[in-house]
Order: sequence, then C-alpha cells, then structure tokens
Amino acid sequence: MLKSYKLKVDCAVNGSQALEKILKRKDCDCQYALVLLDINMPVMNGYDTCVEIRNLIKNKKISPMHVVAVTADVSPMQKEQCFLSGFDSVVEKPIYKKTLEKVLTDYLEPGPRYEIKKK
Repeated sequence: MLKSYKLKVDCAVNGSQALEKILKRKDCDCQYALVLLDINMPVMNGYDTCVEIRNLIKNKKISPMHVVAVTADVSPMQKEQCFLSGFDSVVEKPIYKKTLEKVLTDYLEPGPRYEIKKK
C-alpha cells in the first residue's frame, strides 16, 4: 500500500535489522521520516526497537523521526505500553487504506514526496 503513494519504502524482518538500516542512513539526506514497527517481531520486538530509536535520537546519533506501532492487540494496556516505549501512535492490524492515509497525513510533510488523493 505504501508504494501506491510513490513513497520510498524499506523493509526489515526484525527490530535489530530495522536499527541497522536506520543507522546506515544517519549521515545521508535520505533518512527515514516515519517508521512502522510491528510489536511482535523476532530477534528484537517493537517495544525494544522503539526505545532504542528514541535513545539514538536523544543522544543525537540520528535525526528525529516518527515511530508508529502496528499490532493486532489495541487493548488499553497494550496502547499504554506502546506510548511508554516511545511510540507516537498505535495502528491496529490489519491496516486499512483509510488508516494508512491518516498516519501518512499526520506524520509526513505534504509535498512532492507523496500525495494522498481525497475522494
């Protein structure tokens, strides 16, 4: 779905790989603006990955970015744990186009990089 907005999209299979990719881009002009993290990833889960991203930002190792949790469990307790871990928002799986569009408009600067066509 993200590619339909002509966004540059990257994928990682676990939190550790996501951090590696984020760190590889730290010194270029193509840093990530938005990261969608599944909570239940192998190797390093979404909570731990988000905490590490926030620490890297705090220590000025990477530029600020928005981080959104993706989970099938959107119970109040789960949401609280997500926000305590540093997520900006929580999105329920499965992700529908309308939900994705809201995330994009909330967290990405409008402009030539992407366009959301309203119906």
